[in-house]
Amino acid sequence: MDRPPSAPTPKTLDFEQWLGPRPSRPYAEGYHPFAWRGWWDFGTGSLGDMGCHIFNMPFMALDLRDPVAVQAETSGHNHDSFPEWAIVHYEFGERHGRPPVKLTWHDGGKRPDPALCPGFEYGGNGSIVVCEKATIYSPNELNTEFHIVGGGEMPDIKVDESPGHMAEFARAAMGGVPAVSNFPGYSGPLAETVLLGNLAIWANGPRLEWDARKLQVKGTHDFDGLIKPDYRTGWGV
Repeated sequence: MDRPPSAPTPKTLDFEQWLGPRPSRPYAEGYHPFAWRGWWDFGTGSLGDMGCHIFNMPFMALDLRDPVAVQAETSGHNHDSFPEWAIVHYEFGERHGRPPVKLTWHDGGKRPDPALCPGFEYGGNGSIVVCEKATIYSPNELNTEFHIVGGGEMPDIKVDESPGHMAEFARAAMGGVPAVSNFPGYSGPLAETVLLGNLAIWANGPRLEWDARKLQVKGTHDFDGLIKPDYRTGWGV
């Protein structure tokens, strides 16, 4: 969508502070407090909003770090707001004995082929894991409910149950067991994997090979400003 027309800034909002490191622009209805997610300057679209939840299960199960390539098709966009829909293809290389694997992300109503999960009706979010001997369907982003397509019992998998987000954080902060989603070992790599899909959405078409060590698209510097954007004067990390 195009930018909404400028409007008076609410008295309860310091919009320049809210913009932070991003370029200055007039306040408008449609940025704050929720819809910022759909603008490249402020948010990370559907992938950044829901990807961390939906990706979590396959990311943990298959160790989906350091994609080797990404490619996307979209409804088209203006590099200011996100597209209405996107389909993103991820390629992962061999890792610790796991063979190469591919993952496809769908959003904006572009759902996977229903033939992948006969007998199930897709909900708002979910995951499909196509294996050699069976297909597993998870009907939401909670990663707590799983079904074998065509019938059959899911195996009983033992995992360390979390005491809850805040309790797990406090336990780690006080020197106890590190949180599963600790930044360097888990949530950082998860965020990188998820957000590489947005790199593909920005490019809208070409296959981009990723150098995880250098944090750079191979063979080009065209995307450097998106990966590490410049901060405006007075802001920095």
